[in-house]
Amino acid sequence: MAQLGDRTWYEWDIETIDDHDFDDRLADLAPRHKYDPDGPACFLVLVRNWGNEHDGLLNRQWAYVTRSGELPNEFDGGDKVPQKFKTELRKHRSWAANL
Repeated sequence: MAQLGDRTWYEWDIETIDDHDFDDRLADLAPRHKYDPDGPACFLVLVRNWGNEHDGLLNRQWAYVTRSGELPNEFDGGDKVPQKFKTELRKHRSWAANL
């Protein structure tokens, strides 16, 4: 049940086998990551966080960008991926395709 003060926030994440690099905007995350064919496999993912100041993070869901460079319609927990993030991804499609 939602309580007063609950909020949802989103972060982009570059995920490798042993690391995460989070940022609020894809435009800020992209310059820190260049394609490295000899580097570890990277995955671009949008993370949906939900919680409040009192209880902290209560729920986290993930939406992995597909090999075709698209976000799914829903996060892995069933919540809808907002259209604004699909639009943001389209602006950076050429960069994301090279991860």
